[in-house]
Amino acid sequence: MNTDGRSLTWPVFRDCGLGRNDDSSQAIWRGTVSRVKHVATLRQSRHHTRGPVSTMIRKSLFPLAFIAASALPATAAAPPFETAAPVAYMVDLSSGAVLYSKDPDRRIPPASMAKMMTTHLAFHMIKRGEAKLAQMCQVRPETWRQWHGPQAGSTMFLSPGEQVSVENLLHGIVTLSGNDATVVLAECLAGTEPAYAALMNAEAKRLGMTNSNFGNTNGWPDN
Repeated sequence: MNTDGRSLTWPVFRDCGLGRNDDSSQAIWRGTVSRVKHVATLRQSRHHTRGPVSTMIRKSLFPLAFIAASALPATAAAPPFETAAPVAYMVDLSSGAVLYSKDPDRRIPPASMAKMMTTHLAFHMIKRGEAKLAQMCQVRPETWRQWHGPQAGSTMFLSPGEQVSVENLLHGIVTLSGNDATVVLAECLAGTEPAYAALMNAEAKRLGMTNSNFGNTNGWPDN
């Protein structure tokens, strides 16, 4: 034990939360160190009679720990959180605990979040051997006419008749949020976009997404 008493008392007061800069904690700490220094002095002067000193040290710690715990303020409650978003949902993925929820069952357009299911399904098909990253897909002229220009939102700037791999289409969806890429991918892997959307809904059902429905592959308003 050090003569300043810290090695003896620090584990107790660290666990109690002392050592902070508030006045009550500092006062308790100074009083504790002073008291333990006195005990340490007795121990050094009576090192041949270790039993009584050890007993005295043990007895002194229990009331000190009680005083320290009593002086600590109660743990502050988490501050309230509000958001202007009409719908919000936050989950701790490590434990599954719902951290925040606001009108979680309201149905709203998914917008580009639909592309997460579009890409998830594509990777699922690749895993099952139903598609390949190197598979080439052709951009249909009618698809290009619908999904190019400012009115088409974000795109990966595909050209009519262009040959693009599944891998590059996935890059175009994930990194550029390409609306054109989702439709070309769907037509390549399922024949038509509605057919791919049906596969997306089947996959959503398999995953337990009972309150979700996908009308297309990119989340563009379909009404």
